[in-house]
Amino acid sequence: MMYWNGEWNWGAWVGMTVMMVVFWGALAWGLVSLARGQRHPSDLTAQQILDARLARGEITIDEFKSLSAALRS
Repeated sequence: MMYWNGEWNWGAWVGMTVMMVVFWGALAWGLVSLARGQRHPSDLTAQQILDARLARGEITIDEFKSLSAALRS
């Protein structure tokens, strides 16, 4: 039976409470996942940065080889 005058039974209150906990929990989980999934440039090694620059086309293969050799020495 529906109540249009604001009289809700205990099941409606329990349902709303559960849904709010699920909503805020999912939102918090999503934000934490995004924060943990990001890699900061300071977390990368010099070789990984060079690899990424070569993959993006920022440097040529010759530049990559010379910079890699400089890192190894």
